[in-house]
Amino acid sequence: MSHNSRVPLTQKGIIAVIGLLFFGSGAVLAGNYAIQDYNTVLQVNQARITKSDVARRNLQLQPFFKSTKMEPEAQKEYLENELIERRLLVEAAHKTGFQATDVEIDAEWQTLLKEQYGGKEDLFERDLKRSSYTPQLFRSELAERIVVRRMREQIQKEVVVSNKDLQSYYAKHKSEYKAPERVSAQHILIHIDEKKSNAEAEARQKAQNIIAELSQGKPFAELAKKSDDTTNNEQAGQLPLFARGEMVPTFEKAAWSMKPGETSSTPVKTEFGYHIIRRGPTVAEGPKPFEEAKIIFEARLQSEAEERALQTWLKKQKAAAIILPAALPEPVKK
Repeated sequence: MSHNSRVPLTQKGIIAVIGLLFFGSGAVLAGNYAIQDYNTVLQVNQARITKSDVARRNLQLQPFFKSTKMEPEAQKEYLENELIERRLLVEAAHKTGFQATDVEIDAEWQTLLKEQYGGKEDLFERDLKRSSYTPQLFRSELAERIVVRRMREQIQKEVVVSNKDLQSYYAKHKSEYKAPERVSAQHILIHIDEKKSNAEAEARQKAQNIIAELSQGKPFAELAKKSDDTTNNEQAGQLPLFARGEMVPTFEKAAWSMKPGETSSTPVKTEFGYHIIRRGPTVAEGPKPFEEAKIIFEARLQSEAEERALQTWLKKQKAAAIILPAALPEPVKK
């Protein structure tokens, strides 16, 4: 099927789906070609990239090309580079011994069928035909998707961004991770059991009893184990640092009005129940501490490091590969 076909494809159709099957690095390999009336357009070692491969992948990438407003010449280079990279990854995967089993291919098929078509096989088959896929060819592409993914994982599995690297990045960029003035606080929460008729009175009394125990010198950490907030009752009821506007109004007003080290003398009621609050220190406006800031950038730096490792591997593979344009047939003389 030509990429100039007027047959519309659904947004969730096979073109959109297959467009996700293989990555594109964005790197550009010099050299251009035009799809002509011959089958093989490029050879990568012993693998051949055909006119159909190019036309189909070009069609799949059209939404991406349009969104990036990529020029036609750049599209050709991007497309050629991506197809070469796929072939190199598939070849390496097979040499490594990676093979996709029928069970894995079936699972991949069923996932796409369910997520993109709501399990409606007739719609799935319709878009397969519109995209010039036979079921067998589509299964082959799914198999390649599986082994390419596995090969990428193999290449990237040893990549780890060290804490030293994270610290170095933070030192250079900490001004980008600012935080407003915030306070530290601990709390003990007593829920109100709405099923009981005197639930609120009971909860308030329980909270007041805890305040009395605190005034007698019992450790806050010990009493926090009685808290109904199970997310932090083993951490002495410690809450994350919070700025104004980040807590429910009643809790916020009480916490901000207290002095550092002060404990609420009466229970503070919110929609969650009754709280006993111990105010911690105020943290001035400024860069977030390293441990807090790294949560924001650690995953991104890891992803970038993995991509660099992949690109380094691909560059080495391309340098060692035999990548040739297909021999053009002699024009037929009339």
